[in-house]
Amino acid sequence: MSKKVEYSFSSIISIDPYMGSYLSNTSSFISDLKSIQFSKDQYIISYLNSKNFINSQISISKNILDDDLHDAIANKVYDELALDQTIAYQIEFTEIFNLPDEYNRNFYVFAIESLKIREIFKKRVGKIKYIDFIIPSPLLLKSLYIKDIVESDGVHCYIYFQKNDASVTIYNKKEFLYTKSINY
Repeated sequence: MSKKVEYSFSSIISIDPYMGSYLSNTSSFISDLKSIQFSKDQYIISYLNSKNFINSQISISKNILDDDLHDAIANKVYDELALDQTIAYQIEFTEIFNLPDEYNRNFYVFAIESLKIREIFKKRVGKIKYIDFIIPSPLLLKSLYIKDIVESDGVHCYIYFQKNDASVTIYNKKEFLYTKSINY
C-alpha cells in the first residue's frame, strides 16, 4: 500500500537569476512565465553558477557530532581557504561517501559571500519576497540519478555550458565528487 504525498504548495517556480527567466511546474507540466507575483503557496527554487562560489574538499573528524558539524565545517573552510573573517559567507556542503577514510568524514563545500547572493538575486526577490531553495549548479545533475535517467554505476563527467558560465562536474556512483568552473 503506497502513501500519497501531499504538498503544501500549488506550484514550483524556477528562477534563472542570470537571464531573468521563470519556469513554472504545475501538475507535471512546465511552462514559461513572462513575470511572477508573490503567492504563499508557491515553492521558489533557483541556482548559482559555478563561477560564483568558492569550492573545495575538506575532511572533518568522525568524532564531531552532527549537531556541531555545520560550525566545524564553517570554521575549517574559513581557515583552509583563508577566507576574510570580516566577510560573511554562506557555506553549504555535501558529504562525499565514496572516499572511505577511517578517521574522517569528507565533504565538498561551496562558499559564497552573502552580499554576492543578495546582489545576484536582488532584482528577482523584489517580486516574490523570498526564495525557498538555492542550489549550486553542479548539484542539479544529481536529479539525473534520482530519476534514473543516467546509469548509477561508474564515473560520469559532465561539461555544463550556459550563456554566462561553464563548468566540469564529476559524479562517481551517483555521488557528487568534484566541480571546476572553466573559462570560455
